[in-house]
Amino acid sequence: MGMYMYRVSAQRVKLTDGSEANVALYAYKPWTGWGRDTDARNSKAHFRTGCCASEKLARDGKFTGRFVIGHKDDTTGKVTVEPGSKAYAFGGGTFLDDAFFSAPREEVGETPYEPSNERTTFNPTPEQVEALRAFAGKYGHNWKHTLSNLWFNGRDDREPNGHLLRQVRNQGGPRWLAKYAPSK
Repeated sequence: MGMYMYRVSAQRVKLTDGSEANVALYAYKPWTGWGRDTDARNSKAHFRTGCCASEKLARDGKFTGRFVIGHKDDTTGKVTVEPGSKAYAFGGGTFLDDAFFSAPREEVGETPYEPSNERTTFNPTPEQVEALRAFAGKYGHNWKHTLSNLWFNGRDDREPNGHLLRQVRNQGGPRWLAKYAPSK
């Protein structure tokens, strides 16, 4: 599955029950291995990606104890949350790794289902379109299902042009992919 770290941001969203949850964003993929070099690289990534600032959130009382996963557009910096995203309780600090998502968790709410034009108007770059075409050619008629599973399990980075597939996930998301029809 791989390990991915998420940081909980100060940004909040309203849930359907009227309460709020902080938005958690992808932070970094840690280096694996042993020794000081690996520890040093991970410490730098932890600092550069804002995980240290996330820990300060908890100390300053700005963490609600709940989070939803959001997406940050790399080009605009805008953070969005999919309508209907599940919220989870979390009291163990303000950064998460994949182990958190592997264990059964109680859902404590969800974001409202409101139409969002931002998420549906994503237009992939020519490089992203080419990566999607190549992926579709490799996996055939079930390519969307395969890509969704790879996104969910964090294995899309192992594919050729995996960084472009990850950009599509972060900027368009699974709902966009379901509606996407590649042009011939």
